[in-house]
Amino acid sequence: MTGLTRLEILRRARGWTQTDVSRMIGVSGGLISHIERRARSSYPKLRRALSELYGVPEETLFEPETGMAAWVDPELLRRLAG
Repeated sequence: MTGLTRLEILRRARGWTQTDVSRMIGVSGGLISHIERRARSSYPKLRRALSELYGVPEETLFEPETGMAAWVDPELLRRLAG
C-alpha cells in the first residue's frame, strides 16, 4: 500500500484542506481525517456527499464491502509519476 487513499489524493489535488472539505459537506474535520486515514468506515450519506463533491462514483472512492476509503493503486501512482 502507498498509505494514501483516493480521497486524500483528490482533496490535495484541489488544494483543499480537510477543514475545507468538512465545511463543504457539513461534517467535522476530524471525521474527514478518520475517513481518509481509514481509521473508520464511512456511512452511506457521507459517501454520497463526498462522491458528489469530487464528481466521481462512490465505487471509485470507497470499498463497497466495507465502506472504507479506497487505497491508491501503487502501480497507477508509479505510472502517473512517470
